[in-house]
Amino acid sequence: MVILLEIHFSSDLLFCNPFFLSVANPYICIVIKLKKDMGLDQFAFKTKAKFTKEIDFESEIDQTEDGDDRVQIHYWRKHANLQGWMESLYKEKGGSSEQFNCSPLQLTKEDLDRLAADLIDQDLPETQGFFFGQSENTEEEMQEDLAFVKDAHRAIDEGYTVYYDSWW
Repeated sequence: MVILLEIHFSSDLLFCNPFFLSVANPYICIVIKLKKDMGLDQFAFKTKAKFTKEIDFESEIDQTEDGDDRVQIHYWRKHANLQGWMESLYKEKGGSSEQFNCSPLQLTKEDLDRLAADLIDQDLPETQGFFFGQSENTEEEMQEDLAFVKDAHRAIDEGYTVYYDSWW
């Protein structure tokens, strides 16, 4: 869905008209794209950067010597139970954000081993949220998650820092 929004400026007046659009008018037009299927997007990245802490290091991501070298190694869409597991880990590590959203979380080999064990035991916490959707809890989803754990272990062995981040 695309909404065209025209903003009209004058010396003492500002108003918006979302229904009127004319190329000939000297107004500034802003196009706002609304995501039709909003929801939980989850990412795992690897980077050569070494952060000063394991949580809430978003300000450090772009401050590395070589710039932002992160590479996405996995993407999940609306895997609510994984989000709940990561949020619990975030809080264990001292995270204090009220909403675990856009709060990067470094994953160690020990964290990944715990995740793998919880996946195999089907022990991820049942998690719900307005934008979260629902985890499928299928064998296929578990195998995909375990493949991520394997890829993340390999990245750490190669000298990368691995971290999880989400946005909803």
